[in-house]
Amino acid sequence: MLGLGYVGLPLAACLAHAGHTVVGVDTDTDRIKYLNSGDRLLLEEPGLAELIAKCIGDATLSLSSDPTAIRDCEIVILCLPTPAGADGAADPAAVLSAAASIASVLASNAIVVQKSTCPVGTARAIEAAINRPDVRVVVAPEFLREGFAVADLLAPTRVVCGSSDRRAAETVARLGVPEDTPTVICAPEAAELVKLASNAFLATKVGFANLLAALSEAVGADTDDVLTAVSLDPRVGPGAFRPGPGWGGPCLPKDTAALAAAVERAGIPHRLVHAALVDNDAMARLVADELVALLGSSKNRTLAVLGLTF
Repeated sequence: MLGLGYVGLPLAACLAHAGHTVVGVDTDTDRIKYLNSGDRLLLEEPGLAELIAKCIGDATLSLSSDPTAIRDCEIVILCLPTPAGADGAADPAAVLSAAASIASVLASNAIVVQKSTCPVGTARAIEAAINRPDVRVVVAPEFLREGFAVADLLAPTRVVCGSSDRRAAETVARLGVPEDTPTVICAPEAAELVKLASNAFLATKVGFANLLAALSEAVGADTDDVLTAVSLDPRVGPGAFRPGPGWGGPCLPKDTAALAAAVERAGIPHRLVHAALVDNDAMARLVADELVALLGSSKNRTLAVLGLTF
């Protein structure tokens, strides 16, 4: 596992818990020191600290800051940061750099897994960066919710694996998940698009809930009554269908902007995803305006904000 952040660390622990021998690698030496000592986890995920301690004790999980520690691994999973670039698309530079740096130490017939959320076409670029015909590349997007990472990894809603080598994709799809988990095996481009599409759809759904909440307030309707009644339609459902001061966090804004950028680059006329981004910014301003109206003035006021995750 290359990269022990919000995705890599829980994934390493859960794969070790499933009985695999896992080597977790991160170039942040302080992070490795804290994790090995049990001193500090650096992220809050229910059940994760206990899982890491148990797996280290069972010797199914070892942690290192040396990238060559992956030398004998059959499967190498890339969980590296892909921050948003100027056009909104994720920047895969760290992923491509890591792929190139480990090319010479990969085991024969190794499988490299692109777990990081990257632009469509990155898997092909990873293949070119590694430049080894015996190494297969698989795209396996993650669908984790912050605060539920361990639960989502142990009981995923679905598994998506994309590769030009179907057998490699099927091998990765079986890693540490229940046998009855819905699974999609596809081309790498489809797997790369799935993650962006899923988060952009959720962002659009939250935005629609916010629109209905604002309209309900304007016409004197009860927002909870409206949203509850609409969500009872099985085609809509209650998930991600609650109003709030706009959506944020590390995934929805970046992936929604990335999908909009991909559509733009493809030359497809569109307004839907772009409108979700614009409306979300407007929702934050609407909430701020409502607070000012309630307070009478924003001057000489001290405000407390409880909860800064999103």
